[in-house]
Amino acid sequence: MARRRLSTWALVTGALLGVAVTLTAMAIWFWPDRDPTPVLTPEALTAATRRWAANGVANYDLELELWGQREGTIRTKVRNGVIVEHTNSGRTPPQRSWHAWSVEGMLETIERELDILAEDAAASRSATSPSALRAEFDPQYGYPRKFRRLALGASERASNRDIGWQVTRFEPVDRHGKATE
Repeated sequence: MARRRLSTWALVTGALLGVAVTLTAMAIWFWPDRDPTPVLTPEALTAATRRWAANGVANYDLELELWGQREGTIRTKVRNGVIVEHTNSGRTPPQRSWHAWSVEGMLETIERELDILAEDAAASRSATSPSALRAEFDPQYGYPRKFRRLALGASERASNRDIGWQVTRFEPVDRHGKATE
């Protein structure tokens, strides 16, 4: 009888230990893929847009890294609220695309992405969207430091829609291009 209790105890302990090891391994395996960027909300975007407008930064240099469907380094110089220089991975693209990479343009892009997400969720039978948005805004100036659109699902089409950017340098400058801070 004592031997039977001991084998039951050993079996239960072994099973619990196996579950604990499995859960720990899964946490270690999946943790590096966890994106700590906050989920984007309309309220966060509104607050960031207001901060950007309140600061009135008309002259700045911006550099960011793109990833996902399109990868590269974007560099934009804005003087008196106008983009005067813009490169994408060292090349100068057509001027009609420059606005998207000013802070105002990035905020507008994020707003459009939020609208699309809401429309997708409204059209879905499950009231969810096939994508998720994450963004982090600079607490002082309000510019989007990081943005990510994640396509949900494992299809090849969905993985091609994962996009994002992260600002690697934002520097307010005077009208002559000298750092103001």
